[in-house]
Amino acid sequence: MTRLRTILDEAVADNDYSAKDLTVLAPQNDPYRIDTPARHRDGAWLGAHVAEKIGDDDIHVRGLHYALLGGAKPDGSAYANSEEDWRWLATCAAKAARWLGYVPFEQIVDQRNAEPTIRISQREDPFHYVDAGFATPDSIDPGIAVGAFTGEQPYRLVLFGEKSSLKGVLEALRPYPAAAQAVGRALQQAQAALPPSDNVSDGAPEKGA
Repeated sequence: MTRLRTILDEAVADNDYSAKDLTVLAPQNDPYRIDTPARHRDGAWLGAHVAEKIGDDDIHVRGLHYALLGGAKPDGSAYANSEEDWRWLATCAAKAARWLGYVPFEQIVDQRNAEPTIRISQREDPFHYVDAGFATPDSIDPGIAVGAFTGEQPYRLVLFGEKSSLKGVLEALRPYPAAAQAVGRALQQAQAALPPSDNVSDGAPEKGA
């Protein structure tokens, strides 16, 4: 029995009230009324999946929804990308896991849309330098090298997320500029493959104009 249910039972025992009289929310939503075997089952199930799939990272309930797809629910049925399973997770399992202590309360975050984050990478000018090593006799000879020689990204990528809790996921992509360059090349190839009437003009005048 959790501390919340103990508080409720003590209040009922010490006063001339019933549990119904002291319940503010609907019984299925009130934190003082969710200490039941069914809710413990749901909370323990979600706590085990969070430990396995998420670890100590923070996550939004919607992110949990996608991480659980295809797995078995406590009743043995498959967790599906459906409105029914989403509502069960958000209103039952996640609530039970947090209030009953199976998942740290602050680990599941609920953040609304934040101001857009704009990050514009500054292109470094390539530079050359002379390098020589001393590890082996062959490496003593100097050699010419080039630094900051990276591909140029012709597009700016705009990523829209439903929740600002996606920030941690998107931030992890920053050290990998090659991924953005690959997307840019794919966009160029897709545009070049379009019929002339559908191809987006680059603004340059046509020949003979």
